[in-house]
This record gives sequence, structure tokens and C-alpha cells, in this order.
Amino acid sequence: MKNLIIWGNHSTTQFPDISFGYVENFPQTGFKTSLKGAVNDEAWFQNVFVDTVAKRGAAIIEARKLSSAASAASAVCDHIRDWVQGTKEGEFVSMAVMSDGSYGISKDLCFSFPVVTKGGKWEIVKGFTFDDFSK
Repeated sequence: MKNLIIWGNHSTTQFPDISFGYVENFPQTGFKTSLKGAVNDEAWFQNVFVDTVAKRGAAIIEARKLSSAASAASAVCDHIRDWVQGTKEGEFVSMAVMSDGSYGISKDLCFSFPVVTKGGKWEIVKGFTFDDFSK
């Protein structure tokens, strides 16, 4: 999966957004399918997926009776890799960065946005528009 966006923070207020993402080599090698097309179930996305992702950390703690530190550590490693190595052309990642006021998010609030990275610097991807559910 590429270009899945997590808007917000690591809590139940985050919003996993599949609107701009895609899956490579699905349904077969050489194809590129939108995540919405691959899921093909808007009700499941809105009523199951969003809530499941938002509560994932708590679910891990409940199941393991331990923190989800390993998951967080893995995410940190992924972020550092993306930050240092840069994102590929046409791809972006979600990263909690200081808001510059984009998308109506208060300036200087740490918030997860879609970003591109290059040379150890990040830039918020601008210009996305949203359907009513995503708003």
C-alpha cells in the first residue's frame, strides 16, 4: 500500500484516509489499484476500518497486557528511514510534524500530515480535497 494518510495524532481522534492511496500489483502483477477500489466497501471503511485503526494501540495493549512499544519503535524506524532516505517520486508518507496552518490545522500544532521528504527535510503535501465523510 502506498499513500495512505493518517491525519491527526496517535489517539482515537486520528483519521486513516484511504482516499489517495493505492495498492501495487493488485489484483495482479503490473496493476495499480486505488485503495477505495481495492476495498470496494465504503460502509466497511467508514464503520469498521476507521474505528479499528484509531483504537489499534489500545487493542494491542488489551491483547498483550503490555504496551505497544515495539509497534511504536518500528514506526520510529520507518520515519527515520523515510526522513533520511527521502520519499520516492509520486509517493508520500504520513508523519507527525509541526503544522504550518495547512488544511486548517492550527499553526505549530504537532499533527500527522502527508509529507514528502528529501535531504533530511520534510514538506507537507498540499492540495488534497475531501469528501463529506473525510471532512
